[in-house]
Amino acid sequence: MKRQFQSSFRDMMPAGTSSVTPLPSTEDLTSMLAVLAAGLETLEFADEQEAIKLRRKMRMALLNSARLVSKLSVPAANSPLQELVDVPELIKHLMDQIQSGIPVEVEFEKILETGLWPVRVAPASFASALSALLENAFLAAGGNGGKVSLRLRNRPAIDALPERIEIEVADNGPGLRRDTIALAFEPFYSNWGADHRLGLGLTHAQRFAQKSGGSISLVPRSPRGVRAVLWLPRAYDHSASRSSQSADVILLR
Repeated sequence: MKRQFQSSFRDMMPAGTSSVTPLPSTEDLTSMLAVLAAGLETLEFADEQEAIKLRRKMRMALLNSARLVSKLSVPAANSPLQELVDVPELIKHLMDQIQSGIPVEVEFEKILETGLWPVRVAPASFASALSALLENAFLAAGGNGGKVSLRLRNRPAIDALPERIEIEVADNGPGLRRDTIALAFEPFYSNWGADHRLGLGLTHAQRFAQKSGGSISLVPRSPRGVRAVLWLPRAYDHSASRSSQSADVILLR
């Protein structure tokens, strides 16, 4: 069983490297879960050194599985699951759902530019990605004096970037070191420990952005805090009006 387990891992790993790459089908996910099951059985009879190696390999299998699940769960661009979404309406429904989860001690500001362009996305994936960004921000800003803002605005085309909607979630929490920002998008990475999050929210948000033709980034704020900036390309619809310079500001406490 042990040799079968180790051989299965070698077959899944790229030659000459210990990194894990996303796999292309649900059959690979099934194989990965079978490997994990075999690893658990082998772990019961392994000595201490062998157990350390097995745990490391099983963790890599979990990371690979999470990447694959994230890849399979977000519809790709032009997928029939994607639809033209009225962003202010989606935000309204989302805020109704998460309102009770906003910490009373955190000051929350929502700024929606009028005339926001529509986007073509999977609505459930969009709501899930935005919820993850807001939950991280509320957690970071928790405590008296905490502030979180949600800002949505249209952005003109510039260089290689198309006309797009920019969604910014900012907090005044402890922030992230620049050397940990890239890690924040890795599956199971959490800055708060296992008691708070599984560490998959930002992974899903990044996958959603990529599959929707957009991008997401984390930017440290000065003197403290983080800005999560997600942009999505404008879906051209002749009935959608262009933006004006005014903005609706709602301050919730």
